[in-house]
Amino acid sequence: MKKRKWLKWVLIFLILCAAGVYAAPRLMAMQSVPASAKVESHTVERGDVSVTITGSGMLEVKDTLDVKLPEGVKVEAIFVEAGDRAAKGDVLAVLDADSLEYRAAELSSQLTALDKQLGVLRLTSSINAPAKGRIKHLPAEEGDDVIEAVNEHGALAILSTDGLMQVRIATDSVLEMNDEVRVRWNGGSEDGTVVSRTAEGYLITLEDDKAPYLAEAAVYSDSVMIGEGVLEIHAPLPIFGNGGMISKVHYDLDAQVAARAKLFTLENEPATDDYRKALADRDELAAQLQTVLRYQRQPHVLAPEDCTVNEVLAAEGVKTVSQDGTGEAAGFVLGVGGATKMIIDVDELDVGKVQVGQQAEITMDAFSSETFTATVRRISWLGKPNGSITAYETELELEADPRLRAGMNGSAVILSESVEDVVIVPLGAVHEDERGSYVYLLDEGDQQRKAYITTGLADAANAQVLSGLQAGDRIVYATSSWNFMMPPFAAMPGGRTYE
Repeated sequence: MKKRKWLKWVLIFLILCAAGVYAAPRLMAMQSVPASAKVESHTVERGDVSVTITGSGMLEVKDTLDVKLPEGVKVEAIFVEAGDRAAKGDVLAVLDADSLEYRAAELSSQLTALDKQLGVLRLTSSINAPAKGRIKHLPAEEGDDVIEAVNEHGALAILSTDGLMQVRIATDSVLEMNDEVRVRWNGGSEDGTVVSRTAEGYLITLEDDKAPYLAEAAVYSDSVMIGEGVLEIHAPLPIFGNGGMISKVHYDLDAQVAARAKLFTLENEPATDDYRKALADRDELAAQLQTVLRYQRQPHVLAPEDCTVNEVLAAEGVKTVSQDGTGEAAGFVLGVGGATKMIIDVDELDVGKVQVGQQAEITMDAFSSETFTATVRRISWLGKPNGSITAYETELELEADPRLRAGMNGSAVILSESVEDVVIVPLGAVHEDERGSYVYLLDEGDQQRKAYITTGLADAANAQVLSGLQAGDRIVYATSSWNFMMPPFAAMPGGRTYE
């Protein structure tokens, strides 16, 4: 009897333990539900999802324009300061009449001198010897086109500039430096001198007055031939040209010529480098003179378009000075096009979603109740560190508005991606496990089950559902983070349960 009672109490104890193990977690979970936790049912609908990228920045003028003044002219008066607004045609400054007259006379004198130089340069239509020498190669002839002759022969002529020809020979003979040898070619011979050793033999030089260029030659020591080679120019100077036709060749082959001697007379020669430079200088001076003459007729410096004065670089009572040698001096820097540019930083995680041409909306601190339309105009490919993230400058262009001023602060929202009229669910209803994304779907008996879904675009509130749900389905989810701890069979509003 005692044994049976003992077994009975052991069995009761085991049953109570099993019940406790099963019930305790659920009781603890239900007791740990925060008061703020709320479980809701939701009917799946169709809607729109938009992904946006935000940033803040400061307005800048669209572009800048430099107003130049003629060099060497005194500024009589300046009527604007940095920060002023000027309309097209407003007077920015007045130039001194006497200094304008003096500068015009100075430029006219320089132009006259350049015109004389151009006349001399244009009359020169020849190719001259750049150094003293002997003509050892003369393939060009009268009537030849200069460019075609150079392409065919490599040069119009080649001068020997040190009076020597050379021949390289390969030989096993042993010669000493300055040894005398005899160089023979078809039709003539000349004494030569051993001047250096080469990898295969020796280099020998001889006078250039008789030896023909590129002729085959044999070298003799006494009466023994020690090697053969080709006669070359020891110090060659090729003669080229840049165009035209050869109308006259002034020297024959092997003639000795002086430096600057006229070798060829040309017809239809293109302008020389000196002529082109002188012509460019004249055009520049003529443009400067035209500007000065215009200011002589009307000495006012006018705003070329509606603008903001960014900088005043000229000074009253002081002559202008060119800093870059162009004959123009800095006068004013103007901001034009209105304050329509804003640069924001987009971090490396989002920059791939931004494209030129995308639309943006900007809210200015000064007009917080309004939004201004903008467009992405430029995205930098060079990043700059911003903490542990790299940021990329992105330029936005706003529509012009006369109320906007450079320096105003604002924030921008760029529409990166969007889909319309798609199946959407609240982000809080979507869970993840090893199989993927799922929601709790209510069936016709108001019982819940896991339904795996494929999601698409998501914003801060909703996710697009590509498959697994359709509009009209009902799901359940908790509106606080407690839903991730919710146990099965917890009470649902209206007496329903999860499963």
